[in-house]
Amino acid sequence: MHRTTDIKKERSAPTMKDVAGEAGVALGTVSKVVNGLPVGEAYRIRVEEAIQKLGYRVNSYAQDLKSNKTYTAALLLPNTQAPFFAALAYQVNLALLKRSYRMLLCCTDFDSGLEQKYVELARQQKLDGIIGLTYNPDLVVDESIPFVSID
Repeated sequence: MHRTTDIKKERSAPTMKDVAGEAGVALGTVSKVVNGLPVGEAYRIRVEEAIQKLGYRVNSYAQDLKSNKTYTAALLLPNTQAPFFAALAYQVNLALLKRSYRMLLCCTDFDSGLEQKYVELARQQKLDGIIGLTYNPDLVVDESIPFVSID
């Protein structure tokens, strides 16, 4: 008995390949079911039952890589203590959620160096855009990242 492999199996999340094996279908069929594309009713039921049995969860990071989108936008605000900034964060988050986007809230505390670090983080994480209420006239934003400035 290989205890290490048993532990690894217990901890590893099921993959689409595992679901396909459990359901007795092709990997493409699982992909279609997960992505809401049409398949035969019997196949859909088998895949959904296998997903339930295995506890499969979609890997959003893998989907992001494949689609070249993260469905995430950074919101740069000085803080959330001021009622205006807190209300703005709430409303921006609601608007993003309606479009199936996530919001990464970045509080800068009026620190221009921190603002620049958050812009770099957004670039490194390949976020889809930045919404910023910034007081830094020297802020450098890569042209490949959409940037909306709130004045």
